[in-house]
Amino acid sequence: YTNAYQDSVKKTVDADVEGTLEDLTVTLKADNIQLAVGSEFIAEDYIEIISDPSGSGSRVSVKSSVDTLHAGNYEVRYTVVSTDNTQKVSQVLKVTVK
Repeated sequence: YTNAYQDSVKKTVDADVEGTLEDLTVTLKADNIQLAVGSEFIAEDYIEIISDPSGSGSRVSVKSSVDTLHAGNYEVRYTVVSTDNTQKVSQVLKVTVK
């Protein structure tokens, strides 16, 4: 706000805002899965839905250490980033190969 004398006034106020902010989300079909040694595993098949309410689009990266030829416990990390880089979310799928 500027008055007739060209003075400026700045004031910071606190406000309570009601409602919800829609966030970028990634939902997996499961949190944990078990696979038999030697079975096929396609990490992308476990993504159920990616929701980007901003409408700006999103990028998905999948990092997987799963080796179905060897028994063990593995993790797959799914990371979704909005194309405007304002939001980032990750989910982890735990995989047991027996």
